Amino acid sequence: AAARREGRASECASTLAFHHRASLNALRGFAVSAVLLFHCSVPGFSAGYAGVDIFFVLSGFLITSILLREAVRTGAISPVRFYARRVRRLLPAFTVCALTVAVCYRAFVSEAVVQQVKGSFYAAALYGENVYQIWVDGDYWAANYDTSPMRHCWSLAVEEQFYFAYALAFKAAVWWSVRRCQGPMLKDEGYGEEHTAHRTQRREARLGSQE
Repeated sequence: AAARREGRASECASTLAFHHRASLNALRGFAVSAVLLFHCSVPGFSAGYAGVDIFFVLSGFLITSILLREAVRTGAISPVRFYARRVRRLLPAFTVCALTVAVCYRAFVSEAVVQQVKGSFYAAALYGENVYQIWVDGDYWAANYDTSPMRHCWSLAVEEQFYFAYALAFKAAVWWSVRRCQGPMLKDEGYGEEHTAHRTQRREARLGSQE
């Protein structure tokens, strides 16, 4: 049984060895550049929205790899830890963005308009800007931008809403695999702890060979 579990651990380590890939960084840079050039109305970049799609795919790949590693290491998924990591990653940049937009609105827009658009800031903070735009019957391409100064957060809202459901679905799949199938990739008879020890031994051996 121990040999079988060690074999499973070795297979998992090789299957889930997600290393840094410079090519993905380059692809991410291209996606961001396409969106920026599209919004700057640069000729030839009329399909800049494709950059958002590329970003969604890359983000999905990263999040799935993180959840898979957690499932292999512990035999379970913690949505609370997952959401906490997302908040720590996104909140600082979002706070700077929201405060900057709010200050600009206070400085250059009338008080009546400021009161009108407060809902947009609340919706963006709760990852619901896409729903807010639908609720106010707004159009992303409308000439009047007063209804939603945070409309650029719509893609972030879509992403986070998806991950909210995705983490729960992933947790359910891991639970089903462990409970019903005793999945070979996941925790089984102490497999999570043994797999962690196995990976540590492999890392130490690799470092020793490099010295």
